[in-house]
Amino acid sequence: MVFLAVQTVFEGFGSNTAAKAKAACDDHDLPIPVGQDAGPSGAGSVTMRRYRSGGTPWTVIIDRGGVVRSNGFRAPADASIRLIDRLLAEPVDGRLLQSLPEAERRGVGPAAP
Repeated sequence: MVFLAVQTVFEGFGSNTAAKAKAACDDHDLPIPVGQDAGPSGAGSVTMRRYRSGGTPWTVIIDRGGVVRSNGFRAPADASIRLIDRLLAEPVDGRLLQSLPEAERRGVGPAAP
């Protein structure tokens, strides 16, 4: 399972920088990768167009097959945990992911598009 943050810039290109996105993760003690998508030459976020996001924060949950399973402005913790638990319980090559040793669970499945 991978968690990451992508700052999608649709306004304030001069102030919403990659450094500020990393600082926000640091301020909130989020030890996850953080990226910046301001689009080419400040034209707007490719990520926002691809996932049709519209606000901040926006949460997208993608399964190991690259299928978007949740995409929305609100991501209630309880519902998100239940979804992730269900995704972890889905078979991988005929076996349950959660039954695999930790070393095998890392990196299972293709990268998200």
